[in-house]
Amino acid sequence: MALFDLFGNMGNIRHKIAETRQQLEVITIEKEKKGITVAVSAGKNIKHIEIPDALLGVENKAEMTQTLIHILNVALNEAEGIAVKEVKSAGGNIIPGFSKMFG
Repeated sequence: MALFDLFGNMGNIRHKIAETRQQLEVITIEKEKKGITVAVSAGKNIKHIEIPDALLGVENKAEMTQTLIHILNVALNEAEGIAVKEVKSAGGNIIPGFSKMFG
């Protein structure tokens, strides 16, 4: 693909990126650990957190905080993997060989 063709296709590329971002917000990753449930979008936005009443006491604050940090990181890492896959797929539809450029 010539450089001129790539620049001529920028409007289509921008549209595809915006479309992919919208799709990433629809994909939800839900994780649970020790009763704490989190849901994040593949676009890496937190959608929902559920904490059991038993963990809300002051004596459980440290454990709850660490569990929440851990489970959010797990969910967001999975979201990152999905986002990379979706972007590669979207780019490959517009620019031949795009997905090979990024592993």
